[in-house]
Amino acid sequence: MIKIDSSKLTGANTYFTDFENRILTTDRNGQGFLKNIERSLKILLLTKNNIICPVSSLTSEFAYNFFKNNPVLLRQSLVIPAFESDKNSYIDIFSSVRIPQNLKKEMISFYNENTNIAIKSEVKSDSGWFFESFLNSVKNKGSIINARISDLSEEITDLSIIKLENYKVHDLKTIDNFSKNVSVNLTPTLNNYSEQLSHMSGARSLNCESSRYYKYFIDYSLPNLKKNKTFLSGIQIFWKLFIEIIYEMLNKPKIPVDLIDKLTFEDILYLKQPILNNEFINDYNQLYYKSVFSLLDNNSNNILHNVEELLMFKHRLEFYFDEIFTKELEHYFMKNTVINSNGFFKNTIKYGIGVIPLNNIVSGGTGIFTELKAAYFNISQNFNNANSVNTYDNNLEKAVILLVDMVRGFNSDNKLTLFEIFDSIFNSITYKVLV
Repeated sequence: MIKIDSSKLTGANTYFTDFENRILTTDRNGQGFLKNIERSLKILLLTKNNIICPVSSLTSEFAYNFFKNNPVLLRQSLVIPAFESDKNSYIDIFSSVRIPQNLKKEMISFYNENTNIAIKSEVKSDSGWFFESFLNSVKNKGSIINARISDLSEEITDLSIIKLENYKVHDLKTIDNFSKNVSVNLTPTLNNYSEQLSHMSGARSLNCESSRYYKYFIDYSLPNLKKNKTFLSGIQIFWKLFIEIIYEMLNKPKIPVDLIDKLTFEDILYLKQPILNNEFINDYNQLYYKSVFSLLDNNSNNILHNVEELLMFKHRLEFYFDEIFTKELEHYFMKNTVINSNGFFKNTIKYGIGVIPLNNIVSGGTGIFTELKAAYFNISQNFNNANSVNTYDNNLEKAVILLVDMVRGFNSDNKLTLFEIFDSIFNSITYKVLV
């Protein structure tokens, strides 16, 4: 087993935690849960270079059976386990796992035989960052979590916050205890929010994007953005929306669910070859870096230049996705006709800068690019019918319209050119004329 330092990861890397025991015990619903994991992994594998999962999540019997049935995921490093700095082997990982000894030996042997590449992280999962972010969010009256708490006609008292500050251990269990003591009504909300931050903490320590999200905390809704009910500046809202639209357009192909289910992971390995070359990785990195630079650039006169650069990298990346979603999948369709497709499946992205205030993210210790990468959330979406696809496209249209309204209010000499660009984007979603 070869171990690679997480700091060396480049390209599109996603942190995947759906095998963790905590999630399995709350979300599992038999075969439906298994099918959702398979679909999520397949669509992520078609659009991302690497999927990284914490090695601790492989210790459940559910995860073991999944990988035993799909050993290609480990053998071909489609899913790469990540070891924290104090764990050197699977023996170390399983030392504290309470399962029968014969099963433990069987699982260790399987993982040792099938894991070719692993990630080593010199940064232990950052409980300090996680706890500080949670504490700052509950203290900040304008935060997303407090907005959600207010919607429930509840509040966190100053005394409760003082008690939270005095906790000695800063982990999820501590937050669970805090949540139970604050209010029974708030326990699910606070626990879900802490789960989101915990996931971001893991992603950030491994130089990855996030994959798991909770809809109430992923970001601000379009109505909130339109009414400026956020703690983001106008130009930050602009870049949040524009960057998300760029990625939406990049991942525009919606694959029939029937086809996703028919594809094996061996098929996925073959289909994803176009995004494994260095040119794709370099272009993806450049799109990501430019996204971060744009988000931090508060000068409205630079908008046109930044927009054009982002679109340039998007067009380059579309070439590789076209190889997968048009040429390769069309060829697969011809060989394996999919009949009676009832739905569509795709991977999209949200930029979760609303989850944590930017000043919290920027002040982190691992560097601005790594900090913000963890605020990218890959969202697996299942469209059940054509109407749900149309609703999704309508939301994209509304986002573009909001961007145009915002540009009208900016002090910029390039408004007409920006209107032309957004009109083109709008027309790629719909045939309507925007301005």
